[in-house]
Amino acid sequence: MVNKVKTNRYHPRGQGMVEFSMVMPILMLVIFGLLEVGRAVFMYAAVTNTSREAVRYATAYGVNESDVLHYQNCAEIRDTAKRVGFLLALEDDDIVIEYDTGPDPDTGIVPAAFDTCDAADGVDEGVELECGDRVIVSVSYDYHPMVSLVPMQDQVFAASSARTFLGVIELSEDAEECN
Repeated sequence: MVNKVKTNRYHPRGQGMVEFSMVMPILMLVIFGLLEVGRAVFMYAAVTNTSREAVRYATAYGVNESDVLHYQNCAEIRDTAKRVGFLLALEDDDIVIEYDTGPDPDTGIVPAAFDTCDAADGVDEGVELECGDRVIVSVSYDYHPMVSLVPMQDQVFAASSARTFLGVIELSEDAEECN
């Protein structure tokens, strides 16, 4: 005859639930923290790309459909920035367009901007760039965390990009550096 030994195994019921409820807040904080930091990095990269693309448009040689030089067309430079940074919902005040003569070759000191593109109608025909002058586009964005669980504060992300305006350059052996 087989004796059945009665074993009283301990089956802790509900222990997994208790442990999960203790770990859950920490897990959620880590997950939301990663998402918020990823969003912040994305927004910073978007601000940088926005200023870079806007200054690239401004220094492109040529005219638009209205025969306005690209660097004089403040409205289109701002529209380019808004189009590239569409997730940022930028306003005109967030985009600053300036012009300077570039750093001094001897000292490396950058002079103050000689003009700012702030025309009310979107075109600043008073700005005339010569070869070697620079266009500077600065973009700023107020970042606000979406989740208040993560201990992050509001930040202002700002990026400034500058490119030198060259005009038309002849590609020959006896060509001058700038025309």
